[in-house]
Amino acid sequence: MDQIIKLAKAVGFDLVGVAPAELPKGAFEKYEGWVKKGRAGQMAYLERDVARRRAVTQIMPGAQSVICLGINYFRGPREADYPDTEAAERVAAAPKSSQSTGQVARYAYGQDYHKVLEKMLKKLTHSLRAEFPENQFKTYVDTGAVLEKAYAEAAGLGEIGENTTLITPEFGSFVFLSEVITDLEITPTKPELATICERCQACRGACPTGALVGPYELDARRCISYLTIEHRGSIPEKLRPLIGDWLYGCDLCQEICPQNMNGPQPAPKDPAHEPFTCRIGGDFLVLAEILRLQTDEEFTEKFAGSPMKRTKREGLVRNACVVAANVGATKLLPLLHNLSKHDKSDVVREHATWAIQQLSE
Repeated sequence: MDQIIKLAKAVGFDLVGVAPAELPKGAFEKYEGWVKKGRAGQMAYLERDVARRRAVTQIMPGAQSVICLGINYFRGPREADYPDTEAAERVAAAPKSSQSTGQVARYAYGQDYHKVLEKMLKKLTHSLRAEFPENQFKTYVDTGAVLEKAYAEAAGLGEIGENTTLITPEFGSFVFLSEVITDLEITPTKPELATICERCQACRGACPTGALVGPYELDARRCISYLTIEHRGSIPEKLRPLIGDWLYGCDLCQEICPQNMNGPQPAPKDPAHEPFTCRIGGDFLVLAEILRLQTDEEFTEKFAGSPMKRTKREGLVRNACVVAANVGATKLLPLLHNLSKHDKSDVVREHATWAIQQLSE
């Protein structure tokens, strides 16, 4: 185990633990129940072949262990650390409280973490195969049928909190997770951790849309992150005002968490963390620049390498219309009028029209 930790830390991972291939009793049943209640919304990929998520032996027959890995992506205060670029200067100069900008979830500040972690995992498995040539290794970064938070908790990296994120003692919940499944039998790591969320419901009180419907229960259909990223088409009107100024994703249930308010340290400025700290999406984006994106090609060029590409142009411009209304951005009315009349997307036209009505009132 010491050698595996050494290899993982050399690649740049901050947290390393090992869980057995079989999940603790109840972890899969909880996920299965969540799906059956319809709380995944439009994320149909979470409902496909649910049984594959029962254990990683469904993916790698003969698997014995799951090496669970975490990397800190917390950068410090959201207003700080703007690089000296023209785009960043425009954002930094814009007032954060009104009419100019929309917030971006912390994880989308820089490059797409999937691509970054895949490269790190490739280096790690190369080293593991050299060290253990008789064994197999298969990697995952939250795109496959692996209940990664349940495995990370079983490995002792942290505990799943009331807001359903994995909360680690070292870095709070601002951690990217990934896994290496192997037929190598490794002694599991399971340090004793205090119950992190005991008697604390701060996250539930902070969620504007009431997405945290109970302790450790999230209804994605009401979650701002889901609505602004995964949801396709029209956002329910009753939820639009509750989105506030969140243009892409939401960090409210994490920002309010005492484990994050008191604990996380900014990721060190070293090559392993650099992809997460170089700005693409940033903390804030100028709404007018988003509303002026006329083509998919313009959108793709602006957000090349960013996880924000997931919304596509239609989704992000839709979100910008909602945020413009919520922050009282009357200066953006000419852009909204143009979108409401001429945009190629029915969804964008609808949300632009709604924004105009809200601002007129």
